[in-house]
Amino acid sequence: MLFKLFITKESILWPVPVATKKKKRTLHDRIRVKTLHTLQRLRQSWAMEKLRNQTLEVAYSLLEETQFGNPLPSDNTPVRTCIENILTDPDTLDLLARMEKKSPHLRHHALSCLVLCTRFGQYLGITGQSLHNLALGALLHDVGILNTSSNTYDKTACIAAGDRRQSETHVLHGPRILANNPKFWAAIDVANAHHESVNGTGYPRKLKGEAIPYNARIVAIVEAYDTMVSSLTHNRDTDSPAQALSVLYRWMGIKFDQRLVESFIRFLGVYPVGSVVELDSGEVGIVIETKAFHLMMPKIALVLDNKGHKIAPEVIDLYQEKVDLKEGKHRIIKALQNNKYNIDISNIIKKNKYRRDRQP
Repeated sequence: MLFKLFITKESILWPVPVATKKKKRTLHDRIRVKTLHTLQRLRQSWAMEKLRNQTLEVAYSLLEETQFGNPLPSDNTPVRTCIENILTDPDTLDLLARMEKKSPHLRHHALSCLVLCTRFGQYLGITGQSLHNLALGALLHDVGILNTSSNTYDKTACIAAGDRRQSETHVLHGPRILANNPKFWAAIDVANAHHESVNGTGYPRKLKGEAIPYNARIVAIVEAYDTMVSSLTHNRDTDSPAQALSVLYRWMGIKFDQRLVESFIRFLGVYPVGSVVELDSGEVGIVIETKAFHLMMPKIALVLDNKGHKIAPEVIDLYQEKVDLKEGKHRIIKALQNNKYNIDISNIIKKNKYRRDRQP
């Protein structure tokens, strides 16, 4: 639309629009526009497919790790189906992409909690839609961090008071984000209440005991455990799995639900798979398998001799030793920091889980 100015000696009037002919698009122009739109849709589709495949790959890897030594029931279909249904949804993938952009650590923490919570939920007897809701809440419990300042997640545990207050607002932002999509409504309680404490000292509402939603009490335990053992979270030194369980144990009845903590310890074992432990012989090993009824006697891959020298992994079964020798030949005396000896724990577990035990 062109404008024509009418000017007089006395004043300048408002511009008056003058009609112009609209340029007619040629067939070539229409084909070009349609092609560009098609290419844009294809790029978006390819990007979504790539994101979906990458996300599922990470989830499957995490699921495989959690199965070592503490296998799923014979039918693990419900867990895999639940995870796949959640991680193939475009809206969920969009939120995960935003988490990745905010912090790769945030996305990894979300996926770790999803996998561990889904397995723990199945262990607790949760099934069907209830398991789906728990898993979704675990994945999106920290989604409110998307609306907090960008420097509050990737920090050490000792952050400034102002930053901590800003970070704590994520439990208020999360429900607002999730409320925009009915698919995510089942996760709202978890996003809001996973930092409540059973003694009423948590935030944001200081809920107490069973007033805290059940799923939020489960996710609180799992996400605290993952935060402690993950080297990706908050740029902090990691705790060993056994040390993390010890912290959960000390805080049960105060911050965490006592029965759920006890169930979580039974689920993982006193020395969870991946724990670095020292034996009374001075040797150091990696826990590669746990036993539900013999929590103090897992199967171990020895990786250091009693002088601290690296050795080819040797598998020993502490429970089988006790059966064969009555008293047993080895005993765990303490758990060590997972990163103390720069050992590729995941690789050792994968390579040695199915190896035959060393003869006592």
